[in-house]
Amino acid sequence: MMYTKLKISLCLLGSCISSMMFAQEEDLPSQFAAITGEKDMPSSGFYIGKYEVSVADYKFYLDALGQPMPEPPEYGWENDSLPMVAVSYVEAQSYANWLSDHYQITFKIPSEAQWALAAGSQQRNSNGDSKSPQCVDCMAPNQFGVYGLNGNVWEWTSTSEDDEFYNIRGGSYLEPSNELNVNRSSTISAGLQLSDVGFRLLLEENEMKKYLFMVEVRELLHLLFPEYTNMRVEPYGIYIDDMEMFWGEDELPIVHLNETEFNLSFCCMDAISEDAEMISKKALVFDFDKNDLVIAQQLERLINKRDVSIFRK
Repeated sequence: MMYTKLKISLCLLGSCISSMMFAQEEDLPSQFAAITGEKDMPSSGFYIGKYEVSVADYKFYLDALGQPMPEPPEYGWENDSLPMVAVSYVEAQSYANWLSDHYQITFKIPSEAQWALAAGSQQRNSNGDSKSPQCVDCMAPNQFGVYGLNGNVWEWTSTSEDDEFYNIRGGSYLEPSNELNVNRSSTISAGLQLSDVGFRLLLEENEMKKYLFMVEVRELLHLLFPEYTNMRVEPYGIYIDDMEMFWGEDELPIVHLNETEFNLSFCCMDAISEDAEMISKKALVFDFDKNDLVIAQQLERLINKRDVSIFRK
C-alpha cells in the first residue's frame, strides 16, 4: 500500500467557461428546467435549457475557437442577451459538442418530442410582427420555468426524416402575433442559416446526475483537503497525477475510511507506466483533520453508494 501526501486540485477542468449561460460551473443546473413526462414516454426524464442560446454564449464559443461571428441579421449582434440566430443545425450541433468536451457530459439539441413536452400548455406568446426577437429571459416562463418557446425565434430540433431536413418548432418574431402557436412546426434544410432560427440545449437525466455527483464529490474533497493539488474530479472519474479511477468501473466500494487513523484511502487507482505498456493498481491514502470526520463519512457514503449505472454509456 502506498501512502502519500499528493496535493489535490479540485477544478473540474483546466479552462473555465464564463459566458452568460454558463457563468459559473456551479450555476449550470440552475440554467436548466427538469421535465418529467409519463413513465412510458421515451421523452420523459430530461433537463432542457431555460433559455435559448444567446448571442453572448455563441460569441464566447467562437472566440474560444478563434472564429468570427456569422453575417448578422438586420438588427445586428450588439445586444448580447438576444437569442443566437443565423446558425445552421450543423453549427448548433458543433456548439453542443464543444460544451460536451468542456464539461465531459453530453449536451444535445432536443428532439421534437422533447421540445413539445417542455413547451407544455401554459406558454405565453411573445410579440410577433417585430423587428427583432426579445432577450432570452425577457418573456414570461411557462409552467416548467422555460422561456421563449413560443414565437421568439424558431428553434432547431434533432428530429429528422433523412438527415438533410430537420424540424424546427415555435414560430418567430417575424410572424403575425395571431398566428403564433406553441404547436407550430416546420422543416428546413440542416445547412440553412436563417435570421429567425436559433436553438437551445438539453441534458438527459443521467448526464445531469453525473454532473451533480461530480460537483458534490469535488466540494467534499475541497473541504477535507483544501491544500492539495494535482487531482481532477470529472463526471466519469477522478484523476491523480498519472493515476485514474472511474466511477462506473464496478459496484465495489472504492473509498475506505479509517475512523481511528483519520484517513481516507482510494483503492485502487490505475497507475500507467511511463511506456504506457502496463497498468498497475495503487491505493492512495490521505490524512484529514479529525474534526472533519463527518465530512469524510459523507464522502465515503456518497462515492461507495453511487449509482454505477449512470456512468456507463
